[in-house]
Amino acid sequence: MLFVGAAGVLVAWVGPAYAFYLDALTYPLSGLILLGLPPLRPEKRPQGGFFGRVKEVLTGGIPAPSQRATPP
Repeated sequence: MLFVGAAGVLVAWVGPAYAFYLDALTYPLSGLILLGLPPLRPEKRPQGGFFGRVKEVLTGGIPAPSQRATPP
């Protein structure tokens, strides 16, 4: 809610047109900040192409039979 109040104060202070321009300028600024972040790399890539990834997602929550038989 703080940002909504701050936006209202900004509009009242400089007017709606300049508040809109200031808002438009913040988008490229945030993009430049994001360019400075290190890239995210996946830990491992599943083998088997597309269907290998689908199988991993579908069976990811199902434990192995030995784990199902183990009491908690």
